[in-house]
Amino acid sequence: MATQRDPRQDAAAQFALAQRYESGQGVAPDPAAAFACYLRAARLGHARAQFELGRKHASGQGARRDLLAAYAWLLQAEHAGEAEAGPTLHQIAARMSHAQLAHVAQLRAEVR
Repeated sequence: MATQRDPRQDAAAQFALAQRYESGQGVAPDPAAAFACYLRAARLGHARAQFELGRKHASGQGARRDLLAAYAWLLQAEHAGEAEAGPTLHQIAARMSHAQLAHVAQLRAEVR
């Protein structure tokens, strides 16, 4: 007897569902549901979901605007190999205060 995987534990499935909620493809658009699915996928190690969470925190779209959270998710995405994360990290760092940049240095040290 084959066992079925829980789709909530499947990063790719959660990412795909997030995109559907975000675009309204086959479902009513729901930014909160999209964010929740991106978050589940990101916590499961999905690099593109980590990148999307970073973008959402940076813009305040579907999430509270939080440059430190944005940077943390983008840093994880960069570490996981997401090519777009590096340039986006630089853009966000340019918008940060000195105190936030000090925290960023600590985050970078922890990731390495």
